[in-house]
Amino acid sequence: MSPRILLTTSRRPTRRTRSFLKDLAGAVPFSFKINRGKMNYDDIYLKALEVKAEKVAIVSVFKGNPGAISFYDVSPEGLIMIPPKIIISGVKLLREIPRGRMIKVDGIKVCIENYALRNVGEALSNIFSCEVFQCGLIHSLPPSISILHVEGSIENSLTLSFMNKYGLLIGPIIKVRKIIFNVDQ
Repeated sequence: MSPRILLTTSRRPTRRTRSFLKDLAGAVPFSFKINRGKMNYDDIYLKALEVKAEKVAIVSVFKGNPGAISFYDVSPEGLIMIPPKIIISGVKLLREIPRGRMIKVDGIKVCIENYALRNVGEALSNIFSCEVFQCGLIHSLPPSISILHVEGSIENSLTLSFMNKYGLLIGPIIKVRKIIFNVDQ
């Protein structure tokens, strides 16, 4: 299957941001990671068309760490920003997680801890073209599914983590400072 999401960084990414992108690509099925180099948005758009990606995610840097993730639709008019924009307060890379490991995944689901997080869950499910469900139902999933676990609260501290149905972390842990649902170009 062709990749659905093209993953890249802002210009001049740090080592930590490149490692974060690598971990993210391992946890998101059907994704395609590219090194941005000197590519502008038009070049990224052309690369997305080349690999038949439906969406693009760009990880930007803030003070040497991953600072935000912006999502774009690949349309005939070009890249169109779509919600949510995730402002990151911190990440834990897979190599920093005891017992965390990368596995081959062939699907993704978004799991929300409580009903108050449904807006976040629905926005993420739109990005990844998957369904949202309550976390109590994860044991019915196959082991090769990546589960994007959303927990906490939007007002306080929100955490996004990638795991399999057994609770093994298979991707980075993202501490979210803010989620912006009204994105303007």
